[in-house]
Amino acid sequence: MKKFSTAALILLFVLVPQAVAKARCEFLKTAPDVHRVKAGDTLWQIAATFLENPWCWSVVWQGNRDQIRDPHWIYPGQTIYFDRERQQLSVRPTDIDSPTRRSPEIRTENPRATPLPLIAPELGHRLDKTSLLAADALTLAPTITRLGDSRRMAALGDTILVSGSLEDFTWFQIIRPMQTIADPDTGKPLALAGLRVGAAYLLRQGPDALHQFRVVSSDTEILIGDRLVPSPNRDRQRWLPHPAPALSGRVAAVLRGATWASMNDVIAINRGLRQGLDAGSVVAVVRPVKIYTDARPSGQDALPPEKNALMTEEIASLLVFDVADEAALAVVMRAKDTFTIGDTIQSVDRDMQ
Repeated sequence: MKKFSTAALILLFVLVPQAVAKARCEFLKTAPDVHRVKAGDTLWQIAATFLENPWCWSVVWQGNRDQIRDPHWIYPGQTIYFDRERQQLSVRPTDIDSPTRRSPEIRTENPRATPLPLIAPELGHRLDKTSLLAADALTLAPTITRLGDSRRMAALGDTILVSGSLEDFTWFQIIRPMQTIADPDTGKPLALAGLRVGAAYLLRQGPDALHQFRVVSSDTEILIGDRLVPSPNRDRQRWLPHPAPALSGRVAAVLRGATWASMNDVIAINRGLRQGLDAGSVVAVVRPVKIYTDARPSGQDALPPEKNALMTEEIASLLVFDVADEAALAVVMRAKDTFTIGDTIQSVDRDMQ
């Protein structure tokens, strides 16, 4: 079957939204007719209220082609309507956005509320603290060698002394190595997962390669031996969940020493930039299911293997949030069962790509 690029797939969604919706982006039978957006909602939660596959929300917005690229215009107080006949969603503004006649006078109004986040803020904070680096990225990274005032640990506002090459950077993340991500098929190191423990700003570059930094944020105690890497530009609010390009791979690790993964856990997979993944890509964890194609009454001989079909069942949806060349970190957005290292991952809706 012919494969399409992600861009072509999105274009197809725009041109024939109803056809795609019927294919895989199906509405739940229990979907409500309306949903009043409230503070604390997330885009993923709202999509899951209406759709079998929450990442499909950009497919089914009625007459909002501009927002297909950026659905983060949904605010508390708005109302989302489900058109069951057309199988589409639409959104209407808050009552305060409706035109009204007002007499001239001095008045004050609260600014519009913050738009809904993609995922819950507490989950987003956990993701921000987790970084994926090249397997050898920390080998030559600047290292904290001393702490100010002979302290054993540092925190916000403290001075730290760092050795190593800074190149032209002045803002850095402080990273503590967490675990090496190895390919479950070959054992090859693919990437390094690190814990972001804080951030630091260069105060003075030392001629003897001992540089003075100020800690500008800290999520936990900062220790001698922690490494510095240039700060990335992450903008979670702009992600648009979308199907990953056609691929197949495996779960490479469950972070923080766990063996089994479930909802909201962070996992690593053995596919990355080279396979077309980026932040916002959605992949599925699948498990083989044997389908018996020729049922026999009880007591008769078992079916020969060729009479049975082997299919896959999707047991979890993963949202990729950080990508290296050969690996990626993803958060489990929903799961029907637990899964573990070595389980198969693949593109969602591979038959549509």
